[in-house]
Amino acid sequence: MREIGTVKSLNKEYAKISMQRSAACEGCKACRMGMEENEMEIDVLNLCDANIGDRVEINLDSPDVLRAAMIVYAIPLFGFLLSIYISYTALVKMNFNTGVEVISFLISAFVMFIIFTIIKSKDKEFKDSKKYTPTITKIVEKNKRV
Repeated sequence: MREIGTVKSLNKEYAKISMQRSAACEGCKACRMGMEENEMEIDVLNLCDANIGDRVEINLDSPDVLRAAMIVYAIPLFGFLLSIYISYTALVKMNFNTGVEVISFLISAFVMFIIFTIIKSKDKEFKDSKKYTPTITKIVEKNKRV
């Protein structure tokens, strides 16, 4: 997916881009955690030497960006659901009759916490690889005010 945005600030090889939320990402809202704002900001690799105020095209659909979303969302969810199933089944087989659902949920929440902790510990490695970071592909319009 290619989007158009405006460079708001620069930080070394990164640029903070402000862009309108497209129809494709309107339902997700993960980048703003469900806030109702129509505009969002993301950090992207500035490979085109864009400056503040430039309108740029951003590539958001590389397989690596989608893989990053999978790591952050799908793996914890899968771990949570799998641990609910395993812990519930194990507790029932051990004839544990009281609060099986609650205990199973607590075990699963702990497993999900562990998964998020592992992902967070790898955050610097992910950022340093730049493999999972969207990039500016071209400058659409240079800032006329300099």
